[in-house]
Amino acid sequence: MNRPLQIVNEQNWERFSATERIGRSAFYIVTVLAFVWALKKIEVIPEFLYDAPEQTADLFKRMWPFDWKFYPDNIHPALIETFHIATLGTLISLLIAVPLVLWKSCLVRQSKKQTEDRSRL
Repeated sequence: MNRPLQIVNEQNWERFSATERIGRSAFYIVTVLAFVWALKKIEVIPEFLYDAPEQTADLFKRMWPFDWKFYPDNIHPALIETFHIATLGTLISLLIAVPLVLWKSCLVRQSKKQTEDRSRL
């Protein structure tokens, strides 16, 4: 005899619980309210936005083609200084990070060794 398959424990799967759905909805509402409040507080003058494309085009016309006579005296020293700052920051971060990594790796190795010793008991 063939019996129909009986489902003993039928459950409805939901991605988020009711608390999570309420929390997410509250977050979205607060985010939208903050965005609307910010738009009202910014006080953008619409007349300035109307000619923004013209202003941008004028800016790029004055920037291009590049005037190379300013590069050696003004721009090159600033670029070199930026490169030095970035290199110094990288070296300082390495001086901080490498000892921490080595210290933590010793702790991890000790932890693994202790776990192996306990498992043998």
